[in-house]
Order: sequence, then C-alpha cells, then structure tokens
Amino acid sequence: MNQFSCDILVVGAGPAGSSAALAAAREGARVLMVERKAKTGVPVRCAEYMPAPLLGKIGPEREFIVQAVRGMRTFLPGGEVKEMVAPGFTIRRDLFDQTLAHTATDAGVKTLFSTRILGQDPDRPLLKMSDGSLACVE
Repeated sequence: MNQFSCDILVVGAGPAGSSAALAAAREGARVLMVERKAKTGVPVRCAEYMPAPLLGKIGPEREFIVQAVRGMRTFLPGGEVKEMVAPGFTIRRDLFDQTLAHTATDAGVKTLFSTRILGQDPDRPLLKMSDGSLACVE
C-alpha cells in the first residue's frame, strides 16, 4: 500500500481547500491536498462574481477575470428590483479555482486528483487513488 506523509491533509481543492493548503504551506507545513475530481473547478458549482478587495489576495495570474463590475441589480419575485454598489469582477470560476490550486502547488502543496477519502485505517486516513489502488496518510 502506498503511503503519503504530511503535516496537514486538505480534502478538496476548491477555493477554501486551496486557500487553506496555500496558507499552511507558506507557514512551512508539509501539505497533501486530495481532490475527488480529475480537474479542479469542473464543473462550475458556484457564482462567478468576485468582490474587488479579494483580487489583491490572489497572485499575478488573473486570466480568470472576464470584466469589471460596478454594481448588481437583483430582480425579485413580484417584480421588485434591488440595486447595490458592488465593485468587483465577473470571473471564469473554473479558471479561478485552477489558479488557486496551481498557486498552492507552486508553494509546495502535493495535490492528488481523482482521489477519494475512504475513511480511517484504523487511525490513518485511507485514500482510493485514481488507478484504484489504496494509500494511507501518515
């Protein structure tokens, strides 16, 4: 059985997982991130709006930006329209998620795609790898 050694195991390479993995790696932790999908961010599962202040927290790769947004208009049931100032960006969410995961990898995070957490054996997380083999995390 394959074995992986890490200080921190992160489950999921979406924005939360990739950000957590990146923060831990930048603090010197050995991080293993596992993602059940073959590719991060596909299919898109969430909104494609990013508030402007968040952009400064992301590295220089910004191919995910589609256009700048000054505000939002929401059409409510019954015909009411709500407008609000909301400077930010519409983004390609798949590329955004991939950028975060790539940034984590560049910081030293080891990422395993097409990998599932099966449980514990008995005190170590057990992984099912993309090829069907099993691995444990020390």
